[in-house]
Amino acid sequence: MITVLFAWELGAGSGHLMNIRRLAQRLQTRGVRVVAAVTSLSAISVLDGVFNEIHRMPHWPGASSDPARTSSSATLNDILVSAGVADTALVGKIADAWMRLLGAIKPALVIADFAPAAALTARARVPLMLIGNGYTLPPHEMPSFPLLHALEPPRHRETDTLAAVNAAANGLGLQPLGRLPQLFSGDAHLVHTLPLLDPYAQHRRQPVDGPLIGYVPQPRHAGARQVFAYISDGIEVRDDVVAALRPVAVRLRIYAPMLSAAARDDLARNGAQIEDAPVDLSRVLPDCGLIVHLGGSGLAAEALLAGVPQLTLVTHVEQHLTGLALQRAGIGRCFTAFDPASTLSADAVADLLNDEGLSQRAADIGAQQRDAASSNAAHDAFDRACARLLG
Repeated sequence: MITVLFAWELGAGSGHLMNIRRLAQRLQTRGVRVVAAVTSLSAISVLDGVFNEIHRMPHWPGASSDPARTSSSATLNDILVSAGVADTALVGKIADAWMRLLGAIKPALVIADFAPAAALTARARVPLMLIGNGYTLPPHEMPSFPLLHALEPPRHRETDTLAAVNAAANGLGLQPLGRLPQLFSGDAHLVHTLPLLDPYAQHRRQPVDGPLIGYVPQPRHAGARQVFAYISDGIEVRDDVVAALRPVAVRLRIYAPMLSAAARDDLARNGAQIEDAPVDLSRVLPDCGLIVHLGGSGLAAEALLAGVPQLTLVTHVEQHLTGLALQRAGIGRCFTAFDPASTLSADAVADLLNDEGLSQRAADIGAQQRDAASSNAAHDAFDRACARLLG
């Protein structure tokens, strides 16, 4: 039986894991044995029940989406250095673990989602497919990583990181890199986002493949006024956010596992519908006049296609870039929740909900994106790439 290995190392949130699950299930229906290798116990619990095997790999000790690291993120090199990629001994240790795993399971294909050490190890040894959104899968053809924002200058030199990675690669007999963006080079590259949300859009030579949602969202209903808030597990809901949502509670549905008991009672007393499990967005979005979320690229793309205005409560740089893209397009507002000095006001929520111009722009852009979208585009591209690489 053909074995395909899914590798994941960096990043936070459930988006990476849900995409890996979807693609693994797609391969399983074709009789492929799927194996996952991840760096956290929580990831194992999410993937359990889908994969034939799941392996725990050494983690990058600095890998984090902690708000304190947002300022050390002027380029992707800064982010990689924060994770530990400029430490030759660490890169060698993690890459060696991947080498041993590849030797043990002998995959016919490696699919890497923001997994630089796995990709470094597999490249030129095993067919390699890289997947990710625009942020986690930059164009490998670039000579260097460009600035992601202008909040501060880069903190680390890319040449130093490249030298550290290549020293580790040479020590293990792996193919060295000519440029640091080649960490994200392989035999196939699938970028699961929309062009509007791609922070590397101006540098990308090939078109993106679209989000892995498997359907084209229905357009928002005329006069839709519901507010849906999705604040994922592990993120506490700030008091000012609860206060800002209270005036619209009568039209609010909220899924926020970390919502305190007091906040739940407060919002429920004012008419909010509190959800205890994730909801089917395909059913929710057509009724929404506003969606409030953390700025995850998958949810942002789904709401964008439905033409729903968005308020993003961003907690780290990837979400920040998504929120700023929506704000620049005039279809949302980016609130810097990672800044303890910032305060979300009830007026900000009401203004977004009542802004007819913003609502119309969101509807128009959603219609344009839907016209160009295919419900199976990303899945079809995955199937074609697998067929080519697996022969």
